[in-house]
Order: sequence, then structure tokens, then C-alpha cells
Amino acid sequence: MIELETLAKFLDITLKAEQFAEDVNGVYQHSTQPIHRLGLILEPWAELPDWVRSKQIDALFCHRPWKLELNQLPVAIGILAYHLSLMKP
Repeated sequence: MIELETLAKFLDITLKAEQFAEDVNGVYQHSTQPIHRLGLILEPWAELPDWVRSKQIDALFCHRPWKLELNQLPVAIGILAYHLSLMKP
């Protein structure tokens, strides 16, 4: 198990997120629950809340988070978002 903040720190370093300070990087929605299942999504879709619940996702890694409807997702879910840092070497 890993915590959201620990994963975010690792990804910040690995993806060199500091090079894209003006972009979305790191924790998008905080959570203190341990991560057993991490969902990886390119961008949100209409059935995302159902998918998160059915797959028992603890946290999401989202490339394009702008259309996330946080009020539709479980309250305790953590969300990481990285955009430009995933696109540029």
C-alpha cells in the first residue's frame, strides 16, 4: 500500500513536474486513505463514477482532469493529475 502524497512526490520527481509549474501537476484531490487500487484514466467519461465504485478504486491518476465532476465521485477518493509533464520528455 502507498499513500497519495508519497506517490505524488515520486511522480513529481520522475515526471520532472517542476518544469511545468504553470500546469496541473500532483494532487488534484487529497485523500488520506491508503491506495490498494489505482485507476489510470486519460480523461473523465460519463460512467466514471460507476467504474470507480465497481472496481473499488482508491485513487485516480488522470491525464486531463478538467472535466472531472468531483461531486460524483466517492468522497474519499484521491486524485493525481499530470498533463504536460506526461507529454514532454
